[in-house]
Amino acid sequence: ETPSTTLDIEENQDELLHRTYLYWTPDKRVALRAEYEFEKLKRDALPGFANSIRPKEIRTNRLPLGVNYYHPNGLFSEVLTTYYKQDVEFPTLTGNNHDDDSFWLVDFSAGYRLPKRYGLVSFVVKNVFDENFSFQDTLLSGEAIKPSVPTIQPERAVYWRFTLSY
Repeated sequence: ETPSTTLDIEENQDELLHRTYLYWTPDKRVALRAEYEFEKLKRDALPGFANSIRPKEIRTNRLPLGVNYYHPNGLFSEVLTTYYKQDVEFPTLTGNNHDDDSFWLVDFSAGYRLPKRYGLVSFVVKNVFDENFSFQDTLLSGEAIKPSVPTIQPERAVYWRFTLSY
């Protein structure tokens, strides 16, 4: 019989998320938004593993500010700019190593709402100015520090989106 190579590890992790927002429609064609979000993830270091690549603590502040425009003929657009400030702590053999960054990202979209609200066609640009930054996502996959579902684009992304509603 072959010995099992599976290793079960129990990990303690605390997550905290605070969010406040203000949405305002000063006109039936214009919508404004301002939000603030604080997210904190803290977890125990795992014994015997290379913890220097696994963050021990992540503190992220986000400040999204956006303007949406809706025309009665179905055309719409959005500009969203978001300020990020993040501090990440990695455990090391001699103490802790900190990585921090703050940056602004700008996203843009424009599109058309199909008649009778059957769907949307939109053109989207994420990270319009192709901003370089250091960011550690909190949605991590099990074995690596890569996010399982990234929340922001590390480089400019341009795509079309087609959504049907029926």
